[in-house]
Amino acid sequence: MIVTDADHIREMIASGKAKPLPVQISRDFAKFLESCPLQLPLGASIDWSKIPAHSAIKWYEKSDQELVEWARTLRLGRCSHVAMWYNLDEPCLLMGFAFGIANLDTLTWGAPGPRYLFGVDIQEGNYRCEFHAFLEVTGGSLLHGVV
Repeated sequence: MIVTDADHIREMIASGKAKPLPVQISRDFAKFLESCPLQLPLGASIDWSKIPAHSAIKWYEKSDQELVEWARTLRLGRCSHVAMWYNLDEPCLLMGFAFGIANLDTLTWGAPGPRYLFGVDIQEGNYRCEFHAFLEVTGGSLLHGVV
């Protein structure tokens, strides 16, 4: 399944709310994830007990505005944009910070496994990806993010 071909994602792209990034960025983020402590089996989520500076929130109990406010307290909150990572073979989707956080449910709908949002700043038309500034969406009730 190619998540970025789903109708709801294509609508976000067509409306200009999301922009596909070069696939190489997805591959680079996948390499970064390999350096993170993962729960076994491989491909499962981050082992957050091994990341001391993190925060978690029960996202289904929060409004979009509360999620955005929480995300601003994370390292991710220092960035102007965020990118949603699906896998190493699909492009990440670039969005404005508040839009990306407020639409996590839509962005992850139909996407199997853990998904990650990382910070991006744009300088003179170039993307500066902040891979260490990320949060994880597993489909469970908690979001985890690096502080």
